[in-house]
Amino acid sequence: MSTRDPSEFSKKTIETLAKRAAQTCSNPDCRRPTSGPHSDKDKSVIVGKAAHIKGQKKNRSARYDTSMTDEQRGDISNGIWLCGVCHDVIDRDEVKYTPEVLRAWRIKQEEVISKAMISSLGFRQDAAASLSAVKADVLEDENIKKAMQAWASGDIVIAFECSQNAYYHPTSPDVKLQSIINMVLLSQDQIKRVEYYASLCDEGIILASKINDISTRAVLKVHKAYFLQHRAFSNSLLVYQETQIRSMVGYPTMSDVQLKQLIDAIQLDTKEINALTNDAQKDAYESKSYSALAHVKMTAGNTIGLTYFIIKQLGLDTGQTEHMTIRLLSEAKDIYEKLGDKEGIGNALHNIANNLRFFGDIPRAKALASEALQIAKETGYKELEVKAAELLKDRLEEDWKPE
Repeated sequence: MSTRDPSEFSKKTIETLAKRAAQTCSNPDCRRPTSGPHSDKDKSVIVGKAAHIKGQKKNRSARYDTSMTDEQRGDISNGIWLCGVCHDVIDRDEVKYTPEVLRAWRIKQEEVISKAMISSLGFRQDAAASLSAVKADVLEDENIKKAMQAWASGDIVIAFECSQNAYYHPTSPDVKLQSIINMVLLSQDQIKRVEYYASLCDEGIILASKINDISTRAVLKVHKAYFLQHRAFSNSLLVYQETQIRSMVGYPTMSDVQLKQLIDAIQLDTKEINALTNDAQKDAYESKSYSALAHVKMTAGNTIGLTYFIIKQLGLDTGQTEHMTIRLLSEAKDIYEKLGDKEGIGNALHNIANNLRFFGDIPRAKALASEALQIAKETGYKELEVKAAELLKDRLEEDWKPE
């Protein structure tokens, strides 16, 4: 029976290197996915490789170091995860791709993935660190850990399910709060499930108050406002459709009582939305968490932006709504600039561009979306890169092609 060469990476080491890099090439100029779907639904394709930073074989491998033992060569600290192309390239130019360069690649890649994993409120690490919900014991919780890993890899369904498991089986109040935050941020079908997500926000607000987490309370308040705005938007469309039918056809499809109930519901939601948005900004200021304040302003801006459709359908002037939306989003961008958070800046630019396209300012939307895309590429922020590219390609420029 043959014995494994200690200079080779073990199966576990290879799997760990791949996972630490989130199955993505660690070359910052590449960063292509190294796994994907196979034509067979039960299979996947892996094109990544674990490369030795310092070569494995004397006279055969690039960057071979005679001072190392075979065990050190096969240790995970001497490994880096790359795509198949970059794996071959680095071994053909060891002068350019030195051990120092490769270690820097690995450190940077793991830093990018780590930031994405613990970014509980859509922020990167510096912002998340200012939120008391992100604590060591929270990240050690198995369900939260799996949720963050799935979120980082883009598997939103699994991330939500794992967060839901943490919600029903919390190991601490902080874990319970983190699970609520995750589900709120990963929410789907807001219009159909407004009551569910709004109640989650209420529970989180109460819990955040109990453990004195003011910044998280602020974020949950503004997200509840965002969910309620979806409901108000849906109800406003129903009211508009009913008034149009009555004026065109001459008879109602709902009773006057039902119509009044819808109008009253819109007014109540609008009142609560305004109160929640104001309270959220007050909490964010009180918490002295500028990252939370930027997030609140960004969400508040998008919330107000939703009213644009309602106001436009009613034939009213949308000028004030447009101004408030862009002002809040621009204020969020300014805060991210002061924090030096390039990814936050990119997110803000994307949100401004997305709203401007609805307001009809396509040239400015195109310019800002392009700027967001450039930031995403510079920082390796894949999620933003996909969103910005989609905005440009599908919604602003039919003939636009990615680089």
